[in-house]
Amino acid sequence: MILLLIAWLAWLLIGVVVGAGVHIAAHTRQRMLNALIVGVLGAFVGGVFVDLLTIPAVIDLNLWSIVGALIGALAASLALWIVNRRQITAIAPVDVRLVVDPITPDDTHDNFSLKLGHRRISLAVPLIAIALLPLLSLAALWLRLPSISSVPPAFGTVASYSNAYGQLDYLVYQPSNAPSESGLPVVVLLHGCTQDPPTLEASSAMRTIADANSFILVYPQQNFIASPHRCWNWYDQRNQQRDSGEPSLIAGIVGQVQQDYSTDPRRVYVGGLSSGGAMTSILGSCYPDVFAAAAVLSGMAYESSTSVFQAIAAPLQGNQVPPDIAGRDAYQCAGEPDRLMPVFVLHGAADTVVIPRNGDDTIEQFAQMNDHIDDGADNDSITAQPTSTVTEQVPDGHAYTVENYEVDGQLVMQRYSVEGMWHMWSGGTGILPLSDPKSPNASQLIWDFFQRHTLN
Repeated sequence: MILLLIAWLAWLLIGVVVGAGVHIAAHTRQRMLNALIVGVLGAFVGGVFVDLLTIPAVIDLNLWSIVGALIGALAASLALWIVNRRQITAIAPVDVRLVVDPITPDDTHDNFSLKLGHRRISLAVPLIAIALLPLLSLAALWLRLPSISSVPPAFGTVASYSNAYGQLDYLVYQPSNAPSESGLPVVVLLHGCTQDPPTLEASSAMRTIADANSFILVYPQQNFIASPHRCWNWYDQRNQQRDSGEPSLIAGIVGQVQQDYSTDPRRVYVGGLSSGGAMTSILGSCYPDVFAAAAVLSGMAYESSTSVFQAIAAPLQGNQVPPDIAGRDAYQCAGEPDRLMPVFVLHGAADTVVIPRNGDDTIEQFAQMNDHIDDGADNDSITAQPTSTVTEQVPDGHAYTVENYEVDGQLVMQRYSVEGMWHMWSGGTGILPLSDPKSPNASQLIWDFFQRHTLN
């Protein structure tokens, strides 16, 4: 919610600056207040419009909405200037020159109205509109991403978990043909911003993989109050600790699922896309005793940022905390474990929402964490240098590079870099713009990697 408030403040400042700038540049004699109000109104209209286009983001502050606010403020301010521009032609009695001058409105009365051409509108109207637009935006987000309690039963069972840090709803899908006499693996899958479990399933088709391989699929849904855009708050330091914040809620969901279903506690896995990928890095870093492996898709590393303002920069610049420091901190967050943490990373090379550098940082962070786990020291016994690299191509699709990181013959880390893929699920159902049909099938790749790893 803090980032959303920052976005609204940014729209306000853009509207004020643009309105004042157009007013001064146009040399108009209209009241400055008119220009400011119209500029701010245009900025909020433009910002809300872009914000509701579901343009992918990883935080509640959508940087594209800032561009929309700028365009909206410029358009509204220029429209006001054009509508209110008036000229008169006067003939001087002596030198017979044409004198062109704007009409000067009477500023001594009607100070609480906005002049549009020959009409005057009470300033209360645009001011109320400016106040209501953010609320309408929140209402639209609520309607577009409703609670999963309304999901059809065929999708899965809806449940809820709460603790001192809040409450999360989640969906559980158990294949009907799964053997009931033995514990099943569990895959926790985290959606990204402006997504919910049905949207992520629509793009990933992970239920198909669950049916074919008999594992339980768990989809937590971010709380609307915690994030109106349903983003996981990976940048908040409270959420970068074990048994705290959102990670504690997701870990609690795992515990509750294990109580309610027949599961194998040695084979619990977590994966996520975008902000869900960033939260996956946190869970893999701080809960290696709960999750046997993690899959980070178009996400970011643990401690990629530790403040609101770093969160704005991290997706476009990479880790704001050096990966070697983040890796050491992850080792400490996990309680100095003695088991290497396997991680799968997939990133589109054409991703402009979370740039590919973040995929590099994720591998480096987990390599540093595993370096500490390996022998308790930072001595490069495990590094971010791949032991093998392969380049392949999807038939009639994108080329991709696979980097494997093996330790004593075991594949501990693996990274896919997909040429031409943007910020979306790789492969899956191929539904645009949710997933890219020309990219490798991430759903199958994730499960193939997970199957290699179990808790000791």
